[in-house]
Amino acid sequence: MNPRDDTVPDATDEEMRDVDRSTLTPLVRRALNSSTAQIDHWACQPVHRGYGGAHLYRVSGTARDRAHSRPWSLFLKIVRPVENFGDTESWIREVRAYQSGFLEDLPGGLAAPRCFAVVERSPDEFWIWLEDVKDCIGFCTPLSSFRRRYVTWMPFGATSLPVTIRTVRPKR
Repeated sequence: MNPRDDTVPDATDEEMRDVDRSTLTPLVRRALNSSTAQIDHWACQPVHRGYGGAHLYRVSGTARDRAHSRPWSLFLKIVRPVENFGDTESWIREVRAYQSGFLEDLPGGLAAPRCFAVVERSPDEFWIWLEDVKDCIGFCTPLSSFRRRYVTWMPFGATSLPVTIRTVRPKR
């Protein structure tokens, strides 16, 4: 990509054409924990279209930070209304969970990807900018090795439906 080009290269979807350097810079700075990083290059890759109508993209590149080149990668999840099994509110729950800060401190050693921003593009479209999580352990632990713990939680006000979030905790 030409560093002077201010739009996301390789963006095949019209919705990604709005992503530019001014959109990405604060997100990349949060991801790199740097107040001075400047984006050099970036590209956009569609990752998934599927469940719940969400679109998922990986936006990655390099940034110059104090004379060093640093790689970065973010996920953009675009969510829109969809009805799942008669539940018209299912599409918005993840948005609300990230907006509330609840996912920043999960119990039992679990962690959700860090959320760098939730942007309301319209009442029916939210963009969730997330950490690109890498597998640093190198193995998978089967879910059967955990016992289930259910938490009923209502952080979104009295007018919202209760949200049930399933978490897992290692057996002791």
